[in-house]
Amino acid sequence: STLLQVNKANKVYIANKNTTDAHYTIVSIGGVVIGRLYAGDWMFMPWSASDSNADIEVEAIGAAATLEWICFHEDETLTSSQ
Repeated sequence: STLLQVNKANKVYIANKNTTDAHYTIVSIGGVVIGRLYAGDWMFMPWSASDSNADIEVEAIGAAATLEWICFHEDETLTSSQ
């Protein structure tokens, strides 16, 4: 993965932009469920991208998911435009 930064400081933000409560996503890391994001919920967490088994996965329940996400990692500079 191009986002994989082993032994670096990684943070991940994920938001469920759906508006219907029945439309949620299940978030897993390496096949282990860590929680659910219901409509309007978001999460910000550290992520140890130790290997390819540490991939973050989301599964939409009830409808297609509209997600917003970003990965921040050490040694990368984010730029903005106006």
